[in-house]
Amino acid sequence: MYLPGCNRPSPPTEDDAKLAQQYCGGCHEFAEPGLLTRQIWRESVLPYMALRMGVKSEISKLDSLNDLELQLEPKVALISEDDWARVKNYYLALAPERLEEANIPPLEMNRGQFEFKRGQLFSQKMANISCIKIDPERHVVYVCDDANGEIWTLSQAGLPEKRFGNQVAVSGIEFTKKGLLVTYIGKTVGITVNTNGFNQLVDVDETSSKNASLVLTKLYRPTQTLSTDLNGDQQNELITCEYGVIEGKFSVWHPTSDSTYRQQVLSNSAGAIKAEVVDWDKDGRKDLVVLFAQGDERIVLYRNLGNEQFEEKLLMRFPPVYGSSYFEITDLNQDSRPDILYTCGDNADYSLIMKPYHGVYAFEQNKDGTFRQKFHFPMNGAYKAVARDFDGDGDLDIAAIAFFGNYNSKTPNDAVYLKNLDGKFAPQLLPTIGRGRWMCMDVADLDGDGDDDIALGSHPVGLMPGGFKKEWSSGPGVVYLINQQKQVKPKL
Repeated sequence: MYLPGCNRPSPPTEDDAKLAQQYCGGCHEFAEPGLLTRQIWRESVLPYMALRMGVKSEISKLDSLNDLELQLEPKVALISEDDWARVKNYYLALAPERLEEANIPPLEMNRGQFEFKRGQLFSQKMANISCIKIDPERHVVYVCDDANGEIWTLSQAGLPEKRFGNQVAVSGIEFTKKGLLVTYIGKTVGITVNTNGFNQLVDVDETSSKNASLVLTKLYRPTQTLSTDLNGDQQNELITCEYGVIEGKFSVWHPTSDSTYRQQVLSNSAGAIKAEVVDWDKDGRKDLVVLFAQGDERIVLYRNLGNEQFEEKLLMRFPPVYGSSYFEITDLNQDSRPDILYTCGDNADYSLIMKPYHGVYAFEQNKDGTFRQKFHFPMNGAYKAVARDFDGDGDLDIAAIAFFGNYNSKTPNDAVYLKNLDGKFAPQLLPTIGRGRWMCMDVADLDGDGDDDIALGSHPVGLMPGGFKKEWSSGPGVVYLINQQKQVKPKL
């Protein structure tokens, strides 16, 4: 409790700690007080936590609420005023005045392995790239600019080949036998309560207005659509991640005889952001692994039991302040067991401060199916990391980008190459400093020479704790990092 006439909270009791665990660890991983500063807890996170719990005394202190925030208040309070006061006191008493800064030493520039190339977009407004995808068969890059409502096809030299106008915000592109499966998150990437997301198949070789056909509509801020045959009937199901806001869905859509799809919802939870198809248990059936990145941040396995039955298994869980942003299944230690590469760094909600636990994580799978943390590379605002054998020596290296980086730093590590040296990763800067704010990255063989290249897309608009750089306004929007490895070297 706050003592009368005193600005400092009183020491919390064991019962206060139990209450905090009960109310703040029931719906998601418990967030320790030390994960945020006292000021952030007091002025931002706790008030909106109280809003979600229906604490009238706190809600009355909030400024005018928008339509979305008004939906957060429950009809009946989930906690009493007295218990809330004790939970609040627990956090404010134990939270630090400031967070320790991540120990990120100045990094050397990677030289010689990647050739920097600018992409050229002829747009009226500053480009705001929401999705980028390398097409290794056509040796082109698809660039989706939600600010100008355009999708560009750029050559491997970075020159524009095609332009598709009147486009809304694209969040994902997947290759299928029938064309590009394009996911549109909505009219913009901004938060909305409207279910105006959709996906469509696009024939990029068709130049007429009939080059696209709608597939699914009325999706709630979808971030990804996958197409795969889950049951072996030679027809592909669709897997959708509807990120949503308060609500969301992770679903399998089964094709029907009339060319429509029947939805099977595997989770009604908001935050499904990215999924992968993998035979996790080596039983010959395709399983699904998905990252939920909002509120209850977690990675979940949906084991395919056949006959449209899935068994849900929680693989790992993270506190809601982490800002989970990406994951991929890989085998970092080459022991034939799936490992997980994971990034956290989304930093645009109620705690706009640099967080030392942001960065790139690798989790290796033990023989019993549990995971151990292999390493954590601190990276402010980390947004995506991919594991590939970039240098051709037989092991997996990592390329990573940050969207909420510390751009005021003398050496902002917003694009990093982690070179694998006998199982340990040596970080180097990629040659992109100051050229953009990297939201998007794709990795594939763009130039057809047998190694993996990198394409980056800049999304400079939006909240950020690290400061806007004027150079982004005149920056290319798109850059390529063309791998100069050229050939695969045998591992010595």
